[in-house]
Amino acid sequence: MTNIPTWAFPSTSNGLTSNEFGTYSEQFLKRFFKEQAERNRDLLEVAQDLLRAKRLITGNPHEMGDDIPFTVVGTTDARPWNYDLNLRRITKKPHIFLSRDGTSKFQIVESVRVPNGDAESGLDCATSTETVNVHIWLGAKALRTTADQHKDGEKKGENHRTKRDEVYNQTENDILGIDWDSSATNPVTNLKGVGKHPNSNQKTTPLLIISNGAYYFIVPGEIYYDVAYSKDKTYAISEGAVHNGGPCADCTRVILNNPDLPTAEANAYWTDPQGNGPLERSFNFMAEWLSARY
Repeated sequence: MTNIPTWAFPSTSNGLTSNEFGTYSEQFLKRFFKEQAERNRDLLEVAQDLLRAKRLITGNPHEMGDDIPFTVVGTTDARPWNYDLNLRRITKKPHIFLSRDGTSKFQIVESVRVPNGDAESGLDCATSTETVNVHIWLGAKALRTTADQHKDGEKKGENHRTKRDEVYNQTENDILGIDWDSSATNPVTNLKGVGKHPNSNQKTTPLLIISNGAYYFIVPGEIYYDVAYSKDKTYAISEGAVHNGGPCADCTRVILNNPDLPTAEANAYWTDPQGNGPLERSFNFMAEWLSARY
């Protein structure tokens, strides 16, 4: 029998109501994210210790750990926002909303996504385990939280996305307490440089971000938009679009309270009067945006 910690989210005692869906209290989520951050820090320390030991053995200070296996159990489906639709659900500010009525409104946008959790996989050691090497884990998988800065006594400068007194947490409209600059592989760190030219006489680089309204990237997308240096930047959200840009049939079934609605009819709900679905609206907006600048 699986021994589930009291702070684990794939548990009915903590708010899980089905394999895909759950509603968690603010108190529980704070505890969960705290435990998740602490485990992340422990994994970082293990990986770094392995790398330091390897460098001592080989005498090679440039050793990157490519031949050091690193296995982590529970790396998949540990995402409460996949289950709880209250997380990552709404933008803080108004942005361009590519609506199914064919208009482009400027408004605060709320996701229409449906839950897509998989508690069974999350509790299955075989399916939730990832094996990489130390180089990949530290180079591509790892991020620090701001709590790690306190613990390690680091004195990093603040920026408008990372405050050293923040605790790692995720809310309806934000992701807090991440030291984004601890990794070079995340969009927040990289987008801060978009538009910065060595020749100040050059125009800023235009930036367009389009998120899908039936997915949980509308909040990360707004974070990316906010940190981007570019002065000419646009954030648009395509109504009813899933991760691949197409229409969300399951979202329609929930909105219309018709679980048996055929997929073709459910998809057609997101088609605008001009005959365009979410993906076409996104591409049309991209074309208009590019034409206005090039």
